[in-house]
Amino acid sequence: MVARHVIVVEESKMIVVDKVSKDVKKYLEDKKKIVDNRLESYFKDKNNSFDVQALEAALSYTTLLDGKRIRPILAIAVYEMYREDIDRILDPACALELIHAGSLMLDDLPCMDDAKLRRGKKTSHLVFGESVTILASASLWVRAFRILANVEDVRINKLVKLTSDFIGEHGLALGQYLDLFSMGRVQTKDQLEKSYELKTSVLFQLAVQYGGIMGGASENDLELLNEYARHLGIAFQIRDDIIDATQTKEESGKDAHKDEDNHKLNYVSLLGLAGAEEALMNEIKQAEHSLGSIDRDSNLLSEISELLSKY
Repeated sequence: MVARHVIVVEESKMIVVDKVSKDVKKYLEDKKKIVDNRLESYFKDKNNSFDVQALEAALSYTTLLDGKRIRPILAIAVYEMYREDIDRILDPACALELIHAGSLMLDDLPCMDDAKLRRGKKTSHLVFGESVTILASASLWVRAFRILANVEDVRINKLVKLTSDFIGEHGLALGQYLDLFSMGRVQTKDQLEKSYELKTSVLFQLAVQYGGIMGGASENDLELLNEYARHLGIAFQIRDDIIDATQTKEESGKDAHKDEDNHKLNYVSLLGLAGAEEALMNEIKQAEHSLGSIDRDSNLLSEISELLSKY
């Protein structure tokens, strides 16, 4: 595990002083470039017909905005615990990023979060309109399944089934539903955690399952990786709550204080800033604990979780 020290300062604010290596930062940068290049390749062959130019542009707009690409990188990192050549995992990993981009486009719509900024740019519906954004989002999800279907591997059917289970009415869609209608319903930490698990953790879990299944991980390792990703996803969403409460839109690249404006309960409003920071670190600790029994070197995953707790 990565060494870490937590120092409590005035007003109970936590500062995490860790020893995340420069190597993991370079790893993330290098893999991000690989993922970005593959994503860009998906949009090179465009239909130049005037009638569909807006839809074509909307497909690539949110997808290619500068993001961390943490989900596909997680899939690659897990795969590399078992195999060296990443060619087999790259397209499935990037398909997951298309699903993520499509979910962001829906999440930003006026009927949902009504967001104006995404990664420092106008949200899709403000550029292309709501109807085109919805069509583009649906098309991205279809394209993701097409990419998976074109991967020649006996394990791909398992990925397709997992994906449909995780993003449908029992997974990501349910998480968004709970988020939309949480006012007066989500009142406890356990309820909020379940909402975050469905809304955010599911794509982290898909990422590690993609990497593990394609890499040939044992069932025991897959279960442990799934638990790691569940806690990591919750931590990621808590971190988002803290950013929403403490940063300006210029700093975060998206609308500030959105949950407060929408009267949505989150970890900061429920536990206070110090309590949310403590909950974040607890989720990171549990994520790292899940890695302890994996029969592979999981130090990279541990360092990634450390890094995500800060940025």
